[in-house]
Amino acid sequence: YDWRNALKEFDRALELNPNLAFAYELQAWTVNGLGRFDEAIGEFQLAPRLMPSLRCELFAECERSGKFAAALMIAQNHPEIIPTSQGFAGRLRSLASTTGSYSEVAAVFEEAISQSEDRSMSWLDDVALFNKDWADREVAAFHVEAAVEHLKRANEIRPGRFDVAQRLCNLYLDRKQRERAEQVLENFLSASVNE
Repeated sequence: YDWRNALKEFDRALELNPNLAFAYELQAWTVNGLGRFDEAIGEFQLAPRLMPSLRCELFAECERSGKFAAALMIAQNHPEIIPTSQGFAGRLRSLASTTGSYSEVAAVFEEAISQSEDRSMSWLDDVALFNKDWADREVAAFHVEAAVEHLKRANEIRPGRFDVAQRLCNLYLDRKQRERAEQVLENFLSASVNE
């Protein structure tokens, strides 16, 4: 493919109309094709309206090439793609585990939840599991209070997840908080019946 000639054409198109978001997107892919990955990220950020599929592709390219900070930046700048893109929440969950950037990913997920009316189970399951993963990491570091908070958030997001309810109950029972454990179980049973 003639990447250099394509880049000239996109430059010309953007000179004529600097508001062509799609031209920025194609220019970014062309710059990436030339091996100038960091510049490609900048081009994508210039585009006023990226198509969700292209954002996901750029995120995947960042993942494949080990540019985890860039992948996280894409998710931070565009949290609205999480509920609309199949499997994206799970990949972001994996990114948090790989990089240890739990608090940054948590902020992205919370923003996505606040912006989206989509309450389908698949992406919310991944968000709940992300909080469970974070809680497990906190327990391993002997930060039980933080773990409880992450599990409580996971349970709020998806009260019908048995693994989350079970882990939260166990932490409450370990801390001699039987009433709280019973409340979690009651909420789980109620949510399970309603699903």
